[in-house]
Formats: sequence, structure tokens, C-alpha cells
Amino acid sequence: SVAMLAYFARQRSRRRRAENTAELIRGVPGPAGGTRTTADQVGVWRGLICPAAATILLAVIWWQAIANFHLLLGVDPDNTLHWYFPASIAVFALLGVVVAAVLKAARPAAYARIGNGVARQSRRGAR
Repeated sequence: SVAMLAYFARQRSRRRRAENTAELIRGVPGPAGGTRTTADQVGVWRGLICPAAATILLAVIWWQAIANFHLLLGVDPDNTLHWYFPASIAVFALLGVVVAAVLKAARPAAYARIGNGVARQSRRGAR
């Protein structure tokens, strides 16, 4: 959700700097020949309020899951087993950041394509 906020903020700033508005008017090609919603078509509710509310609610859910994980395991709250699950998620999140940094340094073109979808192939190349 925080990433969505950053994405829409970045898209709005790019749109303001864009000199050629033809792409914004005709839309971005989407799957099955339709058009995807572009950043300029997203209002404040969908682009700011909903992602912010989702971030806050997910943080509350995450906090409750960590605080009550000992009940699920059936151990005392002071037991170290209570912290293994949250610690493992933090370790894997940090590992993902490290892998992303290595990918960005080693293969910047591949890193730049992340999140852009699959490029359309010609019929000859698809076979």
C-alpha cells in the first residue's frame, strides 16, 4: 500500500512534467486490447485515501497477529518461540531488499522492467 502511494505520486509528477499528452489521452494498452487506468484517471479516493487506509489497517492487523501469536502456538507470552514467526518475516523482507539491490546493481535493465508486465510478442516469436 505504501508502494501504491509512491507509485501514484510518481506518476502524477511525471504526468505534470510530460510535454506530449497524446499518450495520456488515448490511454495505455492493457490486456485483451482494452485500456488500463492511468495515473491521471485515478482520483484522490482511489489513489490516496484507500491505499493509506489499507496501510493503516494492515499495520493494525499485523500488530494484532504478532501480539497474539503466542495464543495460536499455545505458549507463554514470554517464550522465545513467540517471536520466531515475526522475526522470520522480517528476515525474509530484508532478504528481498538485498536481492533487489543486487539485481539493480547487476542487471539494471531487468530491474527497470519489474512491474511493467510482459512485452507483447509477435506471432512468429510466440511459437
